[in-house]
This record gives sequence, structure tokens and C-alpha cells, in this order.
Amino acid sequence: MASEPPPSTTQRWYAKKKAATKTNAPPAFQAEFARALFLKRLVAAIKDLFHQINLDCSSSGIFIQALDDSHVALLELKLNSTGFANFRCDCSLRLGITVDNLEKILKIADNNDSVIMTVKKTLAAISYFFTERRRK
Repeated sequence: MASEPPPSTTQRWYAKKKAATKTNAPPAFQAEFARALFLKRLVAAIKDLFHQINLDCSSSGIFIQALDDSHVALLELKLNSTGFANFRCDCSLRLGITVDNLEKILKIADNNDSVIMTVKKTLAAISYFFTERRRK
């Protein structure tokens, strides 16, 4: 009876990656905007000039940096952690976002919905969650 060959280095790497993504580890970064309208207006204000933005996340908040394609306009914006409904950042992260894609994602949300951005330690992706605010 022939035995199977041992897994290659690539197969072991993918197995570890797959196992790591299945864990329910707490997020390394989580920011909750109380109303999606704020984020929608921010994106609408910068979308014509900037196609890519960098979010530098730390425990003090989010620092946004962007440079337009012709290298003329520079955007620097600081969102303090106290301005969020909920904010958590365990380690410093730099997240690159395409503004057009973010605008498409935000079209799903109602203006009064809250938006939660989450990044897990094991993944290099941002997850967006929308929750409907209770109407009184």
C-alpha cells in the first residue's frame, strides 16, 4: 500500500492560514460610526480628488492621509477615538482603501444606520457591518 507524500511547504502554509481564519479571535481594530451619513459625506467630499486613501489606526484614533494623482493636493484628517460610538485598536495598523469601492459599500447603508469597520488580526481585509438604529 502506497503512502501519501508529506505536504509541501505551500500546503502547510495554506493549512495554517485556513486554520487561523476560522478562529473567532477578537478584532485588532474596530470603529463604529454612529451614523453612516458622516462617513458618506466624508467619502463624497474626497472621492473626486483622491482614489486611494491610507487609514493609520492607533489607540488615539484614525489619521487619514491621501495624495491626489497629480501630486498637488494633500489630505490629512484626524478622527479622534472619542468621536466614535465605539472604538478599539489593539495595535497600530495602516489600511489602504480605494475610495470608489468604499462609496459603493456605503450605498447599502441608510443614513441613520451605524457603520462598524472591523479588521481581525488574522486577516488583511476590512469588514463592514451595518446596523439599523432603533427609531423612536
